[in-house]
Amino acid sequence: MANDLTSNPLRADTAGTIIAEAEGVYVQNMQWVDDDSAAGGVIADGEDLIMTINGVLHEVNIAAVATQINGGVAWEISFAKPVRIYTLVVGTIDGGTLFIWKV
Repeated sequence: MANDLTSNPLRADTAGTIIAEAEGVYVQNMQWVDDDSAAGGVIADGEDLIMTINGVLHEVNIAAVATQINGGVAWEISFAKPVRIYTLVVGTIDGGTLFIWKV
């Protein structure tokens, strides 16, 4: 699969610029989920999601799973009030798909 930056939610399964908007995009929720059809395959032990949001580096590492997440959510964040994201760059996504729900 490839990144889909035209839908809601946005789908990212390969490294790249996901959001680059001068006026920003309001985001309500983000999830990194195990996805057999993702470019990197499933999320397994020791895999990473590394992204920069509005210039701030965020690193998520999956540790202590037997073999894989098995279709589950590896990481999630929900904002009570939508957050304006001007830039979101995925530097590393070892497996799975990152979903970004816009408002």
